[in-house]
Parts: sequence; C-alpha cells; structure tokens
Amino acid sequence: MADLLLGPRGLPSISTVRMVLERALLEQENTQYKVFFDEGNLRKFTAFVFGPDDSLYRHKLLKLRIEIPANYPSEPPEVTFTQHSSGYVHPSIGIDGLVHLSVPNTWPVRPLPWNAEVELHIMLLLIRGTLDNEPYRYKPNCPPSNNRDYNRLVQYTTWRTLLLDNLKHETSEPIRRFLKAFIRKRSMGILKDVFAEWGANADIPLFCSPDFSCIMTPEYETLGSEASI
Repeated sequence: MADLLLGPRGLPSISTVRMVLERALLEQENTQYKVFFDEGNLRKFTAFVFGPDDSLYRHKLLKLRIEIPANYPSEPPEVTFTQHSSGYVHPSIGIDGLVHLSVPNTWPVRPLPWNAEVELHIMLLLIRGTLDNEPYRYKPNCPPSNNRDYNRLVQYTTWRTLLLDNLKHETSEPIRRFLKAFIRKRSMGILKDVFAEWGANADIPLFCSPDFSCIMTPEYETLGSEASI
C-alpha cells in the first residue's frame, strides 16, 4: 500500500500495524456502521453510521470522512461529517462538517485528552450512541435539556441530509450500490415513517430551530416521492 509507514529497520510502524488490525475489525459485517477504505489507502476511509432503530435517526446514515495521522494512535483521527444540504443534523455535528465530540478530542467545550486505547470501532459506536430521540441534550454550552421543536426539525431535515443526499451526490460505485441496497431494503419502513411523521405534524406549517436561525416549510410529499426508488 502506498500509505504503508515503516519503522526502524524497515519494519511496519506501530501505527501501520495498529491500522491493519483495526481495519480487519472495522470491515466485519455488523448492524451499526459500514466502512469503505480508499483504494490502496490504509489511513483514509468513509464510514456510514446507522441511525438506531429506536431513535428519530432510524433509516438514516451519518456519513463521516475519517483520516488517520501518521503517528496514530498517539494522535486522534480527523473526523469530518459530510453533507450537501446545510441542514440541521445534531448539536454536536456542525453544518460546517466539524464533529464536536470528546472521543476524537474535537469538542472545544469539554476537551479531553485523546485516549490512544480507544479503537476506531469504539469511536464509531460512541458517535452512534449520541443519535437518539433527544439530540438537543448534546448542545455545547447549554445544560442538558430536551427541545421538541429542535427534535421535529432534525427529524425532518435528516431525511435529506442523512439519506437522500447521500445517494444523490455519491460518486463511488461501491458506495452507491450499498446505498441503493440500504434504501430498497428499508423502503417500506422509510415510507411508513415519512407518512406517519407527516400526519403527526400536519397542523404545524413551519419548523423552527430554537434560536429561529432555521425556519422551513416541510414538504413531506416530495420526501415520500424521492424515497420511493
């Protein structure tokens, strides 16, 4: 591999050995995430974190771009959220792509020393654990609290930012095949949830963020149509 780093005496570095082992674990079939390593690259990959079925992120995929530094695990990985609609997703996941979490040491509110013993597999599971029914509790600089307006807005916007846009803008053919299969397998559940959400919010003409920085008119009929692939 072009990214293979060598240590003393021409042997693979500790970082390289660690990543070989971690890649084998990351690529094992599971129901919580899916990873795609760049061709010929051990240190760059895309991860899709599956929204838990008991949360408002059900049927959705959090797309993360992860890059591993040369001296990993002494330094944390670089984790970036990928989206195309500039929609609200989660208080700890910025529209700008920054992932504000203490695990990869990217949360300025509560910076914690990076723990070199935390594997990438565990990091993805911890990120997945924040995708629940009360995401507003994770908002930086605020005491933990629930906010129904925020929940409603995020539940609606993530149909596009965490599902439809992933397929629409994907250029990698293996990933496109994965996304199409994911949506087709869950198509009945997706449509059921979209129309149930539409009915529950029929009397709400506008969705607003708590600070009113985002105000939008829901278009569930369009969502339902686009989700029917």
